[in-house]
Amino acid sequence: NTNQIKVSTVLENMDKKINKLLENDKRTHSIAFPLPKIPAPFIELLPITNINSLEAVEQLLSVDCDNFNRNVEELKTYLLLKVGNLPSLSACIKTAFDACFTREVASIFSMHGKTKRSFIKLGVYKVIHETLS
Repeated sequence: NTNQIKVSTVLENMDKKINKLLENDKRTHSIAFPLPKIPAPFIELLPITNINSLEAVEQLLSVDCDNFNRNVEELKTYLLLKVGNLPSLSACIKTAFDACFTREVASIFSMHGKTKRSFIKLGVYKVIHETLS
């Protein structure tokens, strides 16, 4: 009986130590994750606050732009750094969306564009989708 008590006590202490290590690991992981920086071409444009900013961002993400691939990859990296630490997909989607759009601009879109402008036709949508896929 005393052996069972000793074993139980040792297991409880080990459990506490493991939980403390796991908690410290979470803190270290969040500290070690680099802070996201808005890519140079998108400074002053993100989050998109008006139609002019939206058109400028879409131009940067269009195939016609000289630095199309670099712009897309930089924006994807920025968004990935913004959402990489988050615990759920819904939190990632919300954070990525908020990094790209204000609610006022977002309100002029619907997903497929039946009653408003089409969101899935935007280059920004494609970047968000690729980032979270």
